[in-house]
Amino acid sequence: AGKDLKLLDKGEPGKIYVAGGDLGRRRDKSTMYVLEVDWPEATIVYYHEENIHKEDPRFWTKVIEHDLDVLDKFHVSKFKCDQTGIGDMPVMEMKRKAAERNLHCVVEGVDFSYALKHKWEGLINQGILKFERFEIHSPLIMKLVVQLRSIRFDPKTKTYEARGPSPDHVMALFLALSAVTQIKHFFGTVSNMAEKSS
Repeated sequence: AGKDLKLLDKGEPGKIYVAGGDLGRRRDKSTMYVLEVDWPEATIVYYHEENIHKEDPRFWTKVIEHDLDVLDKFHVSKFKCDQTGIGDMPVMEMKRKAAERNLHCVVEGVDFSYALKHKWEGLINQGILKFERFEIHSPLIMKLVVQLRSIRFDPKTKTYEARGPSPDHVMALFLALSAVTQIKHFFGTVSNMAEKSS
């Protein structure tokens, strides 16, 4: 964690941003992380969590509107969202509204209930590798630190397990990391500079 790193409320020109979200269900929170990408480095520049209010009929509308506002303010190129257990309706609604608002953002729902082990494993492995290589930078976010510490490798099952409460912050962050590609999509402009494999 970098003490001098500051969270932002909007993107800066010339920077590339991706995001990840965990829509949450039951007692989880709905979380969102935005990363500024400077391949292979990634810096957390924004995060948000919202308690789930089951009695509020407009809860999902508020979450979707918040996420769309953030995608717009940061000119996010890709947003990967965990929709496990709640189905694809919120993500479909987000895609529809993003198109209505003319946001140039690819919104992708991820469901971990299918091929759970491999998807979860890949996501955790990729995220942990980023931390081990010091390629991810973050201001101090206590909930994220606590949740990262709760992830343990089980040698019997050869899988990572999160002990304790739902790792919603880790999930949103690692989904954002999985949205990072080597294709450059700049704030305000689009320029594909993917390395051509020769």
